[in-house]
Amino acid sequence: MSTQVNDKATAPRPIGKAATLSLDALVPSASNREARKDEDLRGLATSIRTVGLIYPLVVRPDAEQEGVYRIIAGERRWRAMKILKLESAPCIVLSAKEDEASAEVLRVVENHQRRNLAPLEEAAAVRGLLDLGLEPEAVARSLGRSRAWVARRASLTELSERWLVEVRNEESKISTWLPSHLEVISRFPADVQDRIRDQWGSQWQWNVPAFRDLVDATGQFLHILAAAPWKPEDETLSPEAGACNVCPKRSSHAPDLFAGELDSQGGKTPPGDRCLDFQCWGRKAELFLTRKAEELRKEHPELILLNNGEQNGVDFEEAFQTEVLNAPDVAPSRKSDGNAVPALVINGPGLGRVKWVQPVHDEAPTTAKSGRKDASSNGDSGEKSIEEKRKPYDKRRRQIVIEAVKAKLETLAAEIYLDKALDLEGGCALAAKGLAVKTLALLAALLSDRGWLHHVQDGPLALPEGFVWNDLNALQNHQIGLADSREAALQLCWDLLRLVVSRLAVRLSVSPGEPTNEPHYAEVQTLCEMFDFDLIALRAQAASTIPYAKLWCNEVTDDWAAANAEVVANGGGAQ
Repeated sequence: MSTQVNDKATAPRPIGKAATLSLDALVPSASNREARKDEDLRGLATSIRTVGLIYPLVVRPDAEQEGVYRIIAGERRWRAMKILKLESAPCIVLSAKEDEASAEVLRVVENHQRRNLAPLEEAAAVRGLLDLGLEPEAVARSLGRSRAWVARRASLTELSERWLVEVRNEESKISTWLPSHLEVISRFPADVQDRIRDQWGSQWQWNVPAFRDLVDATGQFLHILAAAPWKPEDETLSPEAGACNVCPKRSSHAPDLFAGELDSQGGKTPPGDRCLDFQCWGRKAELFLTRKAEELRKEHPELILLNNGEQNGVDFEEAFQTEVLNAPDVAPSRKSDGNAVPALVINGPGLGRVKWVQPVHDEAPTTAKSGRKDASSNGDSGEKSIEEKRKPYDKRRRQIVIEAVKAKLETLAAEIYLDKALDLEGGCALAAKGLAVKTLALLAALLSDRGWLHHVQDGPLALPEGFVWNDLNALQNHQIGLADSREAALQLCWDLLRLVVSRLAVRLSVSPGEPTNEPHYAEVQTLCEMFDFDLIALRAQAASTIPYAKLWCNEVTDDWAAANAEVVANGGGAQ
């Protein structure tokens, strides 16, 4: 039985017409690979002189210069022939109508078939084809590769600058990594790549990891979206980041980079879909947990936060501005137990869930059965005093007052016009009388021999005492020359004062890691007295927002509440 051959299917597609062109009429294409200094063009010239030119050059007419042809493929051969001082070369001339994408495919295919491109050069070539609008399938067919290979190789153009430095550093082992190793790194966002570099780079500079070990090491920077305690479609949690299920920084957005790691779910978020931006994940987790804690405290003011995993270098108490207990500090309980309190898990297994627990104190005896410390012990069992219990609550209350005063200062500093500032809260007490002298007084308070006082660590401000400030209030603004010059001078004072007020607001910022906000609150008390801010109302509002725990609130007099706030604001009571 004879078999017919389909000539149309097996015959190669002609790409242009053969012609012999002058070497002087040929110029390199702007997109051609740059010639390396170490490339042996003279060796290639010797080969051409001995056996002749085996492959013709591929060129196309220049769009702007008549009689000039751009070299699409064969620039090295052209340079070698120039060394031999030859006059012409056999060429394949593409049609002038041949689009740029087709010409670029021919150039990349030739370089790819030579198999001596560095990974980053090959990645740039593949990315160039995709940027021209070619579909990944078309690029894959042209190069004889798979679609996944095209996606992975193109991803190398997304390596962060720090990784590129390592790849180009011949003294680093990372410069010897296979493309498949680098592709594991390049599928992460640039900032995550740098975090991976910080954690593992010192080790990888001297030892090349096995591929499986590399995948495992970077796996800790991936989070399974299905395990998130928030809904993937929730775009309100972090408006700037948007919803997780449509975020480009997820594995299903680039399935070719995670082949075999995802399950198809008909357009829905696959169970294996992973978040690639662990920093964004951490921010969303904190926002979600903060929001959930606020909602739970409306019904359960005694709510505690529970770290059910490792610290991983995170200061949870600083992040949530309240006390956080670790798993060994509590014992499982039932809601019906008298001393049970709800605990929101903020880290580790059960993230975002509420458990009922009883705090375990350091000196409490340990039960033989569970190995946990008995939470029912009383007396001298190490139970915290009332003052110790209220400390985290008072810290959060102070922070509310600090933020409120800071906002008032920022509002004052933002007002350009003096006459309008007088209508703002604090504006009249600040600038109605004695403006010039008050400006000098506050400038002096915020200046040191090094210039501006930048940090709380520089010590408390030398703010005017209350009676001194009142004396300044009694002063009238001096009559300085004519009305126009007087108004200009007063406006200048206000501009300077706005700068001072803005610095005062900056000083009220509590930096991450600050063990206490008491120095900030001390300045707030002075500022409230100077600017006539209602400290009593601010304290009462803070007490309403952060009530003491029901378990012990009846054991203490709440000196933040409105009935007692005036006494404390005037210097009495605990802070």
